[in-house]
Amino acid sequence: MSETPHPAGPAGGVCLEPQSGRGGWRGPVGGSSSRLGLDVRSLTRAPRRAGSAGYTLLEVIIAVTVLLLVAGLMVGFGREMARSWEKLRAEQSRFRELLALDRALDGLLGNGVPFLWPNDDGEAVPFFGGDNQAVRLASLHPLIDLEEGSLRFAEIFVDDGDLVVAYTSRPYLEEPDSEQVRRAVLARAVERVEFLYADRSDDESGTWEERTEWVDEWDPDRKELPLAILMTVHWQDGRIESWLRRIGSGYRERWGKWEPAKKED
Repeated sequence: MSETPHPAGPAGGVCLEPQSGRGGWRGPVGGSSSRLGLDVRSLTRAPRRAGSAGYTLLEVIIAVTVLLLVAGLMVGFGREMARSWEKLRAEQSRFRELLALDRALDGLLGNGVPFLWPNDDGEAVPFFGGDNQAVRLASLHPLIDLEEGSLRFAEIFVDDGDLVVAYTSRPYLEEPDSEQVRRAVLARAVERVEFLYADRSDDESGTWEERTEWVDEWDPDRKELPLAILMTVHWQDGRIESWLRRIGSGYRERWGKWEPAKKED
């Protein structure tokens, strides 16, 4: 089928004419340009906005600087969060150690009882003994084994940076049998430990608080126990912490005599 000329559209516009076959609609007559000198392909392009030529170098530098500042702040924040988390974990670990030590002291000192044992001459002497660096006492504990009994004869001291308790199920006066001694670590990283023992003065002229005295060594010949024991732990990192425990039972187990208030006339 041959092409036939097609008149121009209204007002001299561009006209399209159908063509046979699969070609569909044909372009404008006489080529790709209209009679007015317009390119049809140029009509399909999106118009370019004013000022869309791109970012200036100064704008790029400012944007990169802001991104670097934000990235630096985020890195610093992440490091601070990591340090805070490590510090929190260290505090939790130390708190667990202190709680375990506190419970052990409650069980040992809080359940201390007076105990007499005959020496080589057959004279009954107290098992309790204490100085500024160690304390030895008999303590009650739950009965688990009939052969072991419900008494433990323990000694608390510092050995090679560890606060340990060595205990046996049988009393001793000098040195215990090494095969019967059991050891347990109460705390680590300990520089030294100090013990003080609460005593009561025989001077009855003062108040009960004034009669309370603290000594750094307990008389081994005294059969009664001290009123209380103050243990001060000096840690290797410089910390100093103290535990005050009253002896749980025995003679003079109270701080002082309690009397009800009397009514005034």
